[in-house]
This record gives sequence, structure tokens and C-alpha cells, in this order.
Amino acid sequence: MPYKPMLRIATPIFTQDHQKAGIFVLNYLANDLFSLLESSSTVADVMLLNSDGYWLKNTNHNLEWGFQIPERKENNFFKIYPEEAAIIYAQEQGQIESPRGLFTFVTIDPLQTKLSAQGSTFYRWKLVSMIPSLILEGRRASIRNRFKIMAGIIVVLFSLGATLFIMEYERRKKFLLT
Repeated sequence: MPYKPMLRIATPIFTQDHQKAGIFVLNYLANDLFSLLESSSTVADVMLLNSDGYWLKNTNHNLEWGFQIPERKENNFFKIYPEEAAIIYAQEQGQIESPRGLFTFVTIDPLQTKLSAQGSTFYRWKLVSMIPSLILEGRRASIRNRFKIMAGIIVVLFSLGATLFIMEYERRKKFLLT
């Protein structure tokens, strides 16, 4: 990760007669944002991706900032998760399950300006939460086991109730016949 992860957003400033007067640059030290993402989940891998699929934040820090660090240039979301990336980058938000896990995602447009409305996707990010398939299957197995236990208890209670009902029925029948 860069020494100071900086999110820099710039937009031109125009005068009333539409002449370019300058550029407004907002520098945001992203440590707080990244710390929040890191602590937001204990089960899922939370990732923040830029428009080219490079990680701004990942649980595996060796994948971060590939667009700035030459030896990480080959590692991006499109290369590591090609099938999932094709779906995630084609939609604004959603959830998909693949053999690799459950991906939940939303598109973030930090500018939300007319520029973005005109079709610029350069400043659009993807916030992706991925629960690996191994963890997901473990959770599902746990839920299935709980349902099996509950179903077993219900069957035992139903059988006990049916047995008591039949015993009472036979007792009354015998009483009426004598």
C-alpha cells in the first residue's frame, strides 16, 4: 500500500461566462476509509476496486494499488476473477454466487456529477464483499444440521404424541367394551 493512500478527485471550475477559471482538487487521505472497510466484516473479504479492476483495498494487501506498483500490474480483479468480474462490472449492484464464493457488490460514484451522468465511468468504483465458498458451505452445513436436529425433535415429539393418543384411545375403547 502506498505510504499515504490518497484519493484525489479533481473537477474544472468555470466562470459565469463558461470560461475555465481553474481546477478544484480534493485530496482525501483514505486511511480512515480503508480501516473502516477492513473492520467491517469478519467473514467476508471486502474489496474496493477502481474502474479498471485494480484493488484500492483488499484483505490481501499484496494485491492493492496494482495500477501504481509495476510488479503488481498483472494482478487485478479481471484476471483473478474473470467470470465474476464480467458480471459485476456489467451491473450497478447485485449478488452472484460462483464456485469461488458469494459476491455482493455495489457501484460507487464518488463524484455524481454531470460528467458521470454523461457516461464517464473513470471515477466509478466497485465495493465488493466476497464470502469464500468454503466458508459459505460451512455456514450452510451448519444451518442444515440445525434443521435436521429440529426436524428430528419434531418427529420424536409427534411420535410420542401419537403413541400417547393411541394408548388413550385403546384404554377408552377397552373401558367402553367392559
